[in-house]
Amino acid sequence: MSRSRTFRSKVDTWLQVVLWASVLISALPMVLLSGLETQPGVVGWLALLSIPLSLAALNLWLLRGTDYTFDQSELRIRSGPLRVRVPLAAITAVTPSRTWLSGPALSLDRLVIHYGASRQVIVSPEDQAGFLREIEAARSLAR
Repeated sequence: MSRSRTFRSKVDTWLQVVLWASVLISALPMVLLSGLETQPGVVGWLALLSIPLSLAALNLWLLRGTDYTFDQSELRIRSGPLRVRVPLAAITAVTPSRTWLSGPALSLDRLVIHYGASRQVIVSPEDQAGFLREIEAARSLAR
């Protein structure tokens, strides 16, 4: 395989709601403090504002930066700050799953990639059929 191919993660609506609700909830102390007679001051407001802004940035990083790229010899997985490299020749099985286990997957419509002796990673490509075709083609070339 001379080219790389990237698949974006499928994103469930309920997950987006939870992520953005966490930003709103983290902003609640600012709303509550704004009604007090004694205000926290500039440093206090900046500290309070840093939490929802940091959460919003992380949410955007996860929602926009979760994808799976096939190269000649490996599957590169990105999800926000998380990076995983799976050697294509080490993949032993790919099974569908709806597990709630944590992984670089933004949907419960998932695939569990088993590799190495006993390792696994959970992904949720938008185009599962295309992803599975690509993984089989890449694995056959990696052998």
